[in-house]
Amino acid sequence: MFYVTGRIKKIAENSGWVIGQNIYFMLIGVFVAAVVARYFGPTLFGQLSYVVAIVSLFTALAALGMDTLVVKALVDKQTDEGTILFTSLILRVTVGLVLTAFALITIAILSQGDKALLTIGLICSALVTLRALDIFEFWAHAKMALKMVSIIKMATFTAISALKLAIVFWEGSLIAYAFIFLIDALITGSAIAIAYSLVRVDKTKWKFSLVFARDLLSKCWPVAISALMVMVYMRIDQVMLGAMLNDKSEVGIYAAAVKLAEMWHFVPMALIGSFRPIIMQYKADQNKVQYIAAIRGMYSVVFWLSGIFGILISFLSGFIVDVVYGQEFSRAATVLAISVWAGSFAVLSAARFVWLVTENMQRYALVYTLSGVIINVVLNYILIPTYGAIGAAYATICAQAISILVLSLFKETRQHNLFLLQSLSPVYMIEVIKNRIVRTKKDQ
Repeated sequence: MFYVTGRIKKIAENSGWVIGQNIYFMLIGVFVAAVVARYFGPTLFGQLSYVVAIVSLFTALAALGMDTLVVKALVDKQTDEGTILFTSLILRVTVGLVLTAFALITIAILSQGDKALLTIGLICSALVTLRALDIFEFWAHAKMALKMVSIIKMATFTAISALKLAIVFWEGSLIAYAFIFLIDALITGSAIAIAYSLVRVDKTKWKFSLVFARDLLSKCWPVAISALMVMVYMRIDQVMLGAMLNDKSEVGIYAAAVKLAEMWHFVPMALIGSFRPIIMQYKADQNKVQYIAAIRGMYSVVFWLSGIFGILISFLSGFIVDVVYGQEFSRAATVLAISVWAGSFAVLSAARFVWLVTENMQRYALVYTLSGVIINVVLNYILIPTYGAIGAAYATICAQAISILVLSLFKETRQHNLFLLQSLSPVYMIEVIKNRIVRTKKDQ
Protein backbone atom coordinates (compact mmCIF):
# COMPACT_ATOMS: atom_id res chain seq x y z
CA MET A 1 0.00 0.00 0.00
CA PHE A 2 1.00 3.63 -0.39
CA TYR A 3 2.81 4.57 2.82
CA VAL A 4 3.08 8.23 3.80
CA THR A 5 6.40 9.79 4.68
CA GLY A 6 7.88 13.25 4.77
CA ARG A 7 8.70 12.79 1.09
CA ILE A 8 5.04 12.32 0.24
CA LYS A 9 4.30 15.57 2.01
CA LYS A 10 6.82 17.16 -0.35
CA ILE A 11 4.86 15.75 -3.30
CA ALA A 12 1.71 17.46 -2.06
CA GLU A 13 3.47 20.76 -1.41
CA ASN A 14 5.16 20.90 -4.81
CA SER A 15 2.06 19.67 -6.62
CA GLY A 16 0.04 22.32 -4.79
CA TRP A 17 2.28 25.12 -6.03
CA VAL A 18 2.41 23.86 -9.60
CA ILE A 19 -1.33 23.16 -9.72
CA GLY A 20 -2.09 26.56 -8.18
CA GLN A 21 0.20 28.22 -10.70
CA ASN A 22 -1.48 26.47 -13.60
CA ILE A 23 -5.01 27.15 -12.36
CA TYR A 24 -4.02 30.80 -12.50
CA PHE A 25 -2.60 30.25 -15.99
CA MET A 26 -5.81 28.55 -17.08
CA LEU A 27 -8.15 31.25 -15.78
CA ILE A 28 -6.17 34.13 -17.27
CA GLY A 29 -5.09 32.10 -20.31
CA VAL A 30 -8.65 31.21 -21.35
CA PHE A 31 -9.63 34.86 -21.31
CA VAL A 32 -6.54 36.02 -23.21
CA ALA A 33 -6.80 33.17 -25.74
CA ALA A 34 -10.43 34.06 -26.37
CA VAL A 35 -9.64 37.73 -26.99
CA VAL A 36 -6.67 36.96 -29.24
CA ALA A 37 -8.44 34.25 -31.29
CA ARG A 38 -11.52 36.40 -31.78
CA TYR A 39 -9.33 39.32 -32.86
CA PHE A 40 -7.24 37.46 -35.45
CA GLY A 41 -9.94 35.01 -36.58
CA PRO A 42 -9.44 31.37 -37.70
CA THR A 43 -7.24 32.15 -40.73
CA LEU A 44 -4.62 34.42 -39.12
CA PHE A 45 -4.74 32.37 -35.93
CA GLY A 46 -4.17 29.32 -38.12
CA GLN A 47 -1.11 30.90 -39.77
CA LEU A 48 0.47 31.58 -36.38
CA SER A 49 -0.40 28.11 -35.10
CA TYR A 50 1.09 26.53 -38.23
CA VAL A 51 4.46 28.26 -37.71
CA VAL A 52 4.51 27.62 -33.95
CA ALA A 53 3.76 23.93 -34.60
CA ILE A 54 6.77 23.65 -36.92
CA VAL A 55 9.06 25.47 -34.47
CA SER A 56 7.86 23.31 -31.56
CA LEU A 57 9.14 20.18 -33.31
CA PHE A 58 12.66 21.60 -33.40
CA THR A 59 12.33 22.91 -29.83
CA ALA A 60 11.45 19.41 -28.61
CA LEU A 61 14.51 17.94 -30.35
CA ALA A 62 16.76 20.73 -29.03
CA ALA A 63 15.71 19.87 -25.47
CA LEU A 64 17.69 16.63 -25.93
CA GLY A 65 15.27 14.83 -23.61
CA MET A 66 17.31 16.19 -20.71
CA ASP A 67 14.58 17.11 -18.22
CA THR A 68 14.18 13.77 -16.47
CA LEU A 69 17.83 12.78 -16.94
CA VAL A 70 19.19 16.03 -15.46
CA VAL A 71 16.78 15.75 -12.53
CA LYS A 72 17.98 12.17 -11.98
CA ALA A 73 21.64 13.24 -12.17
CA LEU A 74 21.04 15.93 -9.55
CA VAL A 75 19.05 13.60 -7.27
CA ASP A 76 21.66 10.82 -7.56
CA LYS A 77 24.53 13.37 -7.24
CA GLN A 78 26.32 11.78 -10.18
CA THR A 79 28.82 14.65 -10.12
CA ASP A 80 29.01 18.26 -8.85
CA GLU A 81 25.81 20.26 -9.23
CA GLY A 82 27.64 23.07 -11.05
CA THR A 83 29.12 20.60 -13.53
CA ILE A 84 25.75 19.00 -14.23
CA LEU A 85 23.98 22.30 -14.86
CA PHE A 86 26.71 24.05 -16.87
CA THR A 87 27.41 21.04 -19.06
CA SER A 88 23.69 20.60 -19.73
CA LEU A 89 23.31 24.30 -20.53
CA ILE A 90 26.20 24.30 -23.02
CA LEU A 91 24.80 21.22 -24.77
CA ARG A 92 21.34 22.80 -24.99
CA VAL A 93 22.62 26.11 -26.38
CA THR A 94 24.88 24.45 -28.96
CA VAL A 95 22.19 22.13 -30.28
CA GLY A 96 19.63 24.95 -30.10
CA LEU A 97 21.65 27.22 -32.38
CA VAL A 98 22.06 24.49 -35.00
CA LEU A 99 18.37 23.56 -34.93
CA THR A 100 17.29 27.21 -35.09
CA ALA A 101 18.94 27.35 -38.51
CA PHE A 102 17.19 24.15 -39.60
CA ALA A 103 13.84 25.50 -38.37
CA LEU A 104 14.27 28.59 -40.53
CA ILE A 105 15.11 26.51 -43.59
CA THR A 106 12.07 24.27 -43.04
CA ILE A 107 9.70 27.22 -42.65
CA ALA A 108 11.17 28.89 -45.73
CA ILE A 109 10.42 25.75 -47.77
CA LEU A 110 6.91 25.16 -46.39
CA SER A 111 5.85 28.83 -46.58
CA GLN A 112 6.05 28.64 -50.41
CA GLY A 113 6.88 32.31 -50.76
CA ASP A 114 4.37 33.56 -48.17
CA LYS A 115 6.28 36.51 -46.65
CA ALA A 116 4.02 36.71 -43.59
CA LEU A 117 4.64 33.06 -42.67
CA LEU A 118 8.36 33.46 -43.30
CA THR A 119 8.59 36.55 -41.07
CA ILE A 120 6.70 34.88 -38.23
CA GLY A 121 8.97 31.86 -38.62
CA LEU A 122 12.07 34.04 -38.41
CA ILE A 123 10.85 35.44 -35.09
CA CYS A 124 9.57 32.24 -33.51
CA SER A 125 12.55 30.07 -34.50
CA ALA A 126 14.71 31.89 -31.93
CA LEU A 127 12.67 30.05 -29.27
CA VAL A 128 14.57 26.88 -30.13
CA THR A 129 17.74 28.35 -28.57
CA LEU A 130 16.12 30.45 -25.82
CA ARG A 131 14.47 27.40 -24.25
CA ALA A 132 17.95 26.28 -23.12
CA LEU A 133 17.24 28.37 -20.01
CA ASP A 134 14.81 25.62 -18.93
CA ILE A 135 17.83 23.92 -17.39
CA PHE A 136 17.40 26.00 -14.23
CA GLU A 137 13.86 24.75 -13.82
CA PHE A 138 15.19 21.18 -13.85
CA TRP A 139 17.28 22.11 -10.81
CA ALA A 140 14.12 23.35 -9.05
CA HIS A 141 12.39 20.03 -9.78
CA ALA A 142 15.31 18.04 -8.38
CA LYS A 143 15.43 20.16 -5.22
CA MET A 144 11.62 20.27 -5.00
CA ALA A 145 11.85 24.07 -4.92
CA LEU A 146 8.91 24.70 -7.22
CA LYS A 147 7.44 27.46 -5.07
CA MET A 148 10.11 29.83 -6.36
CA VAL A 149 9.51 28.81 -9.98
CA SER A 150 5.74 29.14 -9.61
CA ILE A 151 5.95 32.67 -8.24
CA ILE A 152 8.26 33.75 -11.07
CA LYS A 153 6.11 32.14 -13.74
CA MET A 154 2.91 33.68 -12.42
CA ALA A 155 4.50 37.15 -12.35
CA THR A 156 5.88 36.90 -15.90
CA PHE A 157 2.68 35.29 -17.18
CA THR A 158 0.67 38.22 -15.85
CA ALA A 159 2.94 40.73 -17.59
CA ILE A 160 2.93 38.79 -20.88
CA SER A 161 -0.86 38.40 -20.80
CA ALA A 162 -1.20 42.16 -20.38
CA LEU A 163 1.11 42.64 -23.35
CA LYS A 164 -0.99 40.30 -25.50
CA LEU A 165 -4.15 42.22 -24.63
CA ALA A 166 -2.34 45.47 -25.46
CA ILE A 167 -1.60 44.12 -28.95
CA VAL A 168 -5.32 43.53 -29.45
CA PHE A 169 -6.36 46.85 -27.88
CA TRP A 170 -4.05 48.84 -30.16
CA GLU A 171 -4.89 46.62 -33.14
CA GLY A 172 -1.38 45.27 -33.57
CA SER A 173 -0.27 42.91 -36.32
CA LEU A 174 0.31 39.17 -36.17
CA ILE A 175 4.04 39.82 -36.51
CA ALA A 176 4.01 42.09 -33.45
CA TYR A 177 2.14 39.39 -31.54
CA ALA A 178 4.77 36.79 -32.53
CA PHE A 179 7.48 38.81 -30.77
CA ILE A 180 5.70 38.22 -27.46
CA PHE A 181 6.70 34.54 -27.56
CA LEU A 182 10.37 35.56 -27.53
CA ILE A 183 9.88 38.12 -24.77
CA ASP A 184 8.09 35.54 -22.63
CA ALA A 185 10.80 32.87 -22.98
CA LEU A 186 13.61 35.35 -22.34
CA ILE A 187 12.10 36.98 -19.24
CA THR A 188 10.90 33.74 -17.63
CA GLY A 189 14.12 31.83 -18.24
CA SER A 190 16.34 34.69 -17.08
CA ALA A 191 14.30 35.28 -13.93
CA ILE A 192 14.53 31.60 -12.88
CA ALA A 193 18.28 31.61 -13.60
CA ILE A 194 18.77 34.71 -11.41
CA ALA A 195 16.66 33.18 -8.63
CA TYR A 196 18.74 29.99 -8.80
CA SER A 197 21.97 31.97 -8.39
CA LEU A 198 20.55 33.71 -5.31
CA VAL A 199 19.10 30.73 -3.43
CA ARG A 200 21.32 27.77 -4.33
CA VAL A 201 23.07 26.09 -1.43
CA ASP A 202 25.57 24.07 -3.45
CA LYS A 203 28.31 26.55 -4.43
CA THR A 204 30.33 24.16 -6.59
CA LYS A 205 32.08 25.85 -9.49
CA TRP A 206 30.36 25.86 -12.86
CA LYS A 207 32.47 23.90 -15.30
CA PHE A 208 32.07 21.83 -18.43
CA SER A 209 32.73 18.11 -18.17
CA LEU A 210 33.32 16.20 -21.36
CA VAL A 211 32.89 12.93 -19.46
CA PHE A 212 29.47 13.93 -18.11
CA ALA A 213 28.47 15.36 -21.51
CA ARG A 214 29.26 12.06 -23.21
CA ASP A 215 27.41 10.09 -20.55
CA LEU A 216 24.38 12.39 -20.79
CA LEU A 217 24.30 12.30 -24.58
CA SER A 218 24.65 8.50 -24.64
CA LYS A 219 21.56 8.21 -22.43
CA CYS A 220 19.48 11.07 -23.77
CA TRP A 221 19.45 10.42 -27.52
CA PRO A 222 16.56 7.92 -27.35
CA VAL A 223 14.80 10.25 -24.92
CA ALA A 224 15.39 13.23 -27.23
CA ILE A 225 13.98 11.39 -30.22
CA SER A 226 11.12 10.17 -28.06
CA ALA A 227 10.40 13.75 -26.93
CA LEU A 228 10.41 14.78 -30.58
CA MET A 229 7.98 11.99 -31.36
CA VAL A 230 5.72 13.13 -28.52
CA MET A 231 5.77 16.65 -29.93
CA VAL A 232 5.03 15.19 -33.35
CA TYR A 233 1.98 13.56 -31.74
CA MET A 234 0.89 16.96 -30.50
CA ARG A 235 1.81 19.17 -33.46
CA ILE A 236 2.10 17.09 -36.64
CA ASP A 237 -1.66 17.42 -37.12
CA GLN A 238 -1.33 21.20 -37.38
CA VAL A 239 1.72 20.92 -39.64
CA MET A 240 -0.04 18.47 -41.97
CA LEU A 241 -3.28 20.47 -41.94
CA GLY A 242 -1.32 23.58 -42.95
CA ALA A 243 0.72 21.74 -45.58
CA MET A 244 -2.13 19.71 -47.11
CA LEU A 245 -4.89 22.34 -47.09
CA ASN A 246 -4.65 25.80 -48.64
CA ASP A 247 -7.20 27.17 -46.20
CA LYS A 248 -5.26 27.86 -42.98
CA SER A 249 -8.53 28.40 -41.06
CA GLU A 250 -8.68 24.63 -40.58
CA VAL A 251 -5.40 24.87 -38.67
CA GLY A 252 -6.89 27.70 -36.59
CA ILE A 253 -9.97 25.61 -35.74
CA TYR A 254 -7.83 22.63 -34.74
CA ALA A 255 -5.31 24.71 -32.76
CA ALA A 256 -8.10 26.47 -30.86
CA ALA A 257 -9.64 23.13 -29.86
CA VAL A 258 -6.31 21.56 -28.87
CA LYS A 259 -5.42 24.60 -26.74
CA LEU A 260 -8.58 24.02 -24.71
CA ALA A 261 -8.05 20.24 -24.62
CA GLU A 262 -4.53 20.65 -23.23
CA MET A 263 -5.43 23.17 -20.53
CA TRP A 264 -6.28 20.48 -18.00
CA HIS A 265 -2.96 18.64 -18.51
CA PHE A 266 -1.27 20.74 -15.86
CA VAL A 267 -2.97 18.83 -13.04
CA PRO A 268 -1.71 15.29 -13.84
CA MET A 269 1.61 16.62 -15.19
CA ALA A 270 2.21 18.54 -11.95
CA LEU A 271 1.57 15.36 -9.98
CA ILE A 272 3.89 13.37 -12.25
CA GLY A 273 6.60 16.00 -11.86
CA SER A 274 6.30 15.87 -8.08
CA PHE A 275 6.21 12.06 -7.93
CA ARG A 276 9.27 11.79 -10.16
CA PRO A 277 12.10 12.68 -7.68
CA ILE A 278 10.38 10.68 -4.93
CA ILE A 279 10.15 7.55 -7.09
CA MET A 280 13.79 7.95 -8.13
CA GLN A 281 14.86 8.39 -4.52
CA TYR A 282 13.02 5.24 -3.42
CA LYS A 283 14.78 3.36 -6.22
CA ALA A 284 18.16 4.75 -5.14
CA ASP A 285 17.41 3.75 -1.53
CA GLN A 286 16.37 0.25 -2.73
CA ASN A 287 13.08 0.69 -0.90
CA LYS A 288 11.09 -1.68 -3.09
CA VAL A 289 7.79 -1.50 -1.19
CA GLN A 290 7.62 2.30 -1.27
CA TYR A 291 8.92 2.36 -4.84
CA ILE A 292 6.17 0.09 -6.17
CA ALA A 293 3.49 1.83 -4.11
CA ALA A 294 4.53 5.27 -5.37
CA ILE A 295 4.44 4.17 -9.02
CA ARG A 296 1.09 2.47 -8.56
CA GLY A 297 -0.35 5.51 -6.82
CA MET A 298 0.93 7.82 -9.59
CA TYR A 299 -0.69 5.72 -12.34
CA SER A 300 -4.03 5.53 -10.57
CA VAL A 301 -4.27 9.24 -9.73
CA VAL A 302 -3.25 10.32 -13.25
CA PHE A 303 -5.69 7.94 -14.94
CA TRP A 304 -8.75 8.87 -12.90
CA LEU A 305 -8.09 12.59 -13.04
CA SER A 306 -7.78 12.28 -16.81
CA GLY A 307 -11.07 10.40 -17.01
CA ILE A 308 -12.93 12.99 -14.96
CA PHE A 309 -11.66 15.87 -17.07
CA GLY A 310 -12.34 13.94 -20.28
CA ILE A 311 -16.00 13.32 -19.43
CA LEU A 312 -16.64 16.91 -18.33
CA ILE A 313 -15.00 18.52 -21.34
CA SER A 314 -16.64 16.13 -23.83
CA PHE A 315 -20.13 16.94 -22.55
CA LEU A 316 -19.48 20.67 -22.34
CA SER A 317 -17.39 21.09 -25.51
CA GLY A 318 -20.03 23.05 -27.46
CA PHE A 319 -20.69 25.42 -24.59
CA ILE A 320 -16.97 25.90 -23.87
CA VAL A 321 -16.07 26.75 -27.48
CA ASP A 322 -19.03 29.09 -27.88
CA VAL A 323 -18.17 31.01 -24.70
CA VAL A 324 -14.42 31.15 -25.31
CA TYR A 325 -14.08 31.64 -29.07
CA GLY A 326 -17.55 32.48 -30.40
CA GLN A 327 -19.54 31.16 -33.36
CA GLU A 328 -16.69 31.70 -35.82
CA PHE A 329 -14.90 28.75 -34.17
CA SER A 330 -18.01 26.57 -33.64
CA ARG A 331 -16.53 23.60 -35.54
CA ALA A 332 -13.82 23.39 -32.88
CA ALA A 333 -16.36 21.85 -30.45
CA THR A 334 -16.29 18.43 -32.13
CA VAL A 335 -12.50 18.51 -32.34
CA LEU A 336 -12.31 19.38 -28.62
CA ALA A 337 -14.57 16.49 -27.59
CA ILE A 338 -12.26 14.07 -29.42
CA SER A 339 -8.89 15.63 -28.60
CA VAL A 340 -9.40 15.68 -24.84
CA TRP A 341 -9.23 11.86 -24.78
CA ALA A 342 -5.98 11.82 -26.72
CA GLY A 343 -4.57 13.93 -23.89
CA SER A 344 -5.68 11.32 -21.36
CA PHE A 345 -3.54 8.67 -23.06
CA ALA A 346 -0.67 11.15 -23.39
CA VAL A 347 -0.40 11.90 -19.66
CA LEU A 348 -0.53 8.18 -18.84
CA SER A 349 2.42 7.66 -21.20
CA ALA A 350 4.22 10.53 -19.44
CA ALA A 351 3.70 8.76 -16.11
CA ARG A 352 5.06 5.49 -17.47
CA PHE A 353 8.10 7.33 -18.83
CA VAL A 354 9.17 8.12 -15.25
CA TRP A 355 9.42 4.37 -14.60
CA LEU A 356 11.33 3.77 -17.83
CA VAL A 357 13.97 6.38 -16.95
CA THR A 358 14.24 5.20 -13.36
CA GLU A 359 14.87 1.65 -14.59
CA ASN A 360 17.26 2.95 -17.28
CA MET A 361 15.03 1.58 -20.03
CA GLN A 362 14.25 4.89 -21.74
CA ARG A 363 15.14 3.30 -25.08
CA TYR A 364 11.65 1.76 -25.08
CA ALA A 365 10.14 5.25 -25.09
CA LEU A 366 11.41 5.56 -28.64
CA VAL A 367 9.61 2.35 -29.60
CA TYR A 368 6.15 3.34 -28.46
CA THR A 369 6.40 6.96 -29.58
CA LEU A 370 7.73 6.06 -33.02
CA SER A 371 4.96 3.52 -33.56
CA GLY A 372 2.39 6.11 -32.53
CA VAL A 373 3.83 8.76 -34.83
CA ILE A 374 3.78 6.42 -37.82
CA ILE A 375 0.13 5.59 -37.17
CA ASN A 376 -0.71 9.27 -36.66
CA VAL A 377 0.95 10.40 -39.89
CA VAL A 378 -0.65 7.61 -41.95
CA LEU A 379 -4.12 8.29 -40.55
CA ASN A 380 -3.67 12.04 -41.03
CA TYR A 381 -2.77 11.46 -44.66
CA ILE A 382 -5.95 9.41 -45.12
CA LEU A 383 -8.39 11.48 -43.04
CA ILE A 384 -7.33 15.14 -43.41
CA PRO A 385 -8.26 15.63 -47.11
CA THR A 386 -11.84 14.52 -46.39
CA TYR A 387 -12.50 15.42 -42.75
CA GLY A 388 -10.00 18.21 -42.07
CA ALA A 389 -9.50 19.06 -38.40
CA ILE A 390 -11.91 16.36 -37.19
CA GLY A 391 -9.96 13.70 -39.09
CA ALA A 392 -6.72 14.92 -37.53
CA ALA A 393 -8.27 14.62 -34.05
CA TYR A 394 -9.30 11.00 -34.65
CA ALA A 395 -5.83 10.18 -35.99
CA THR A 396 -4.21 11.48 -32.81
CA ILE A 397 -6.43 9.60 -30.38
CA CYS A 398 -5.82 6.32 -32.23
CA ALA A 399 -2.06 6.88 -32.16
CA GLN A 400 -2.01 7.74 -28.45
CA ALA A 401 -4.10 4.70 -27.50
CA ILE A 402 -1.85 2.31 -29.41
CA SER A 403 1.27 3.83 -27.83
CA ILE A 404 0.02 2.67 -24.40
CA LEU A 405 -0.35 -0.94 -25.52
CA VAL A 406 2.71 -1.41 -27.75
CA LEU A 407 5.15 -2.16 -24.89
CA SER A 408 3.15 -5.30 -24.18
CA LEU A 409 4.95 -6.77 -27.17
CA PHE A 410 8.35 -6.79 -25.43
CA LYS A 411 9.40 -9.29 -22.76
CA GLU A 412 11.30 -6.73 -20.66
CA THR A 413 8.32 -4.35 -20.38
CA ARG A 414 5.34 -6.67 -20.77
CA GLN A 415 5.00 -7.37 -17.04
CA HIS A 416 5.14 -3.68 -16.16
CA ASN A 417 2.48 -2.86 -18.77
CA LEU A 418 0.23 -5.37 -16.98
CA PHE A 419 1.19 -3.72 -13.69
CA LEU A 420 0.21 -0.33 -15.17
CA LEU A 421 -3.23 -1.62 -16.20
CA GLN A 422 -3.78 -3.16 -12.75
CA SER A 423 -2.77 0.14 -11.12
CA LEU A 424 -5.64 1.93 -12.86
CA SER A 425 -7.95 0.61 -10.17
CA PRO A 426 -9.52 3.50 -8.18
CA VAL A 427 -8.49 1.68 -5.00
CA TYR A 428 -4.95 3.05 -5.29
CA MET A 429 -6.09 6.61 -5.88
CA ILE A 430 -8.36 6.40 -2.84
CA GLU A 431 -5.41 5.12 -0.83
CA VAL A 432 -3.30 8.12 -1.87
CA ILE A 433 -6.07 10.54 -0.89
CA LYS A 434 -6.79 8.74 2.39
CA ASN A 435 -3.17 8.73 3.45
CA ARG A 436 -2.80 12.39 2.56
CA ILE A 437 -5.80 13.24 4.78
CA VAL A 438 -4.38 11.18 7.65
CA ARG A 439 -1.03 12.94 7.29
CA THR A 440 -2.69 16.37 7.29
CA LYS A 441 -4.57 15.61 10.52
CA LYS A 442 -1.38 14.45 12.21
CA ASP A 443 0.43 17.63 11.17
CA GLN A 444 -2.27 19.85 12.65
